[in-house]
Amino acid sequence: MSPLRTIAAACLAVACVAGCTSTVGGTALPAATLGHAPTTTTAPSSSRIVSATELEGLLLTRQQVVDLVGGTNVDSVLTIANTADASTIIDDRTCVGIGSIADGSVYSDSGWVAMRGNQFSSPGVVQADVTQVVTSFASAADSAALLQRARQAWDACAHRRYSFHSSNGNHSFMDTGAVTGGGSRITVLLRQEEDPRWACTHAMAMQNTVLTEARVCLLSRDTTAAVNKLLDQVIARVPQ
Repeated sequence: MSPLRTIAAACLAVACVAGCTSTVGGTALPAATLGHAPTTTTAPSSSRIVSATELEGLLLTRQQVVDLVGGTNVDSVLTIANTADASTIIDDRTCVGIGSIADGSVYSDSGWVAMRGNQFSSPGVVQADVTQVVTSFASAADSAALLQRARQAWDACAHRRYSFHSSNGNHSFMDTGAVTGGGSRITVLLRQEEDPRWACTHAMAMQNTVLTEARVCLLSRDTTAAVNKLLDQVIARVPQ
């Protein structure tokens, strides 16, 4: 096994910032998503809530993720059922929400009911990394409120540079762009300072009582188009 492949495997095997990267020998390697902590959030039984089982059916399959990233082979590296905590990994606390997926800093006390998600990454020297999370709420008003909270958190770190500690011991940096969109969808582009070829687009969209959050990271490719395509496919499956 080559040194780069060994480092990539080690990086994906431990908890670290989701979708962030480290550069080894000029090649960008994504870090695996943070572990997720359980929640005790409940919702009124009279509400029509999308169940955890239904949420799982909204997610793209592995083959659909492969198609999304242009045929690059990917493996499942993580399943997600609860919120994350990146506060000890991202140095700037105001950038935790923009740099982490389904982070507790955004989702806590929001009234979310169930969450399901996963992360896929190309093995070895990584060229693609995709994380998708779907979360159900008791009402569309609750999911809209979470989207607005996320928008505020992301805006606080827009046009900034934040640093994080990757799982292989590197201290790396990401440059953030403007938060775009509004209403039912927002996106933001993140680009690695050490190797600008490696970019991630973090996005979030609501449909009825379901909120979809995703991040697509690719090497020298259009991540914004890919993440919007992912959101469109998930949203089309949300129960009406």
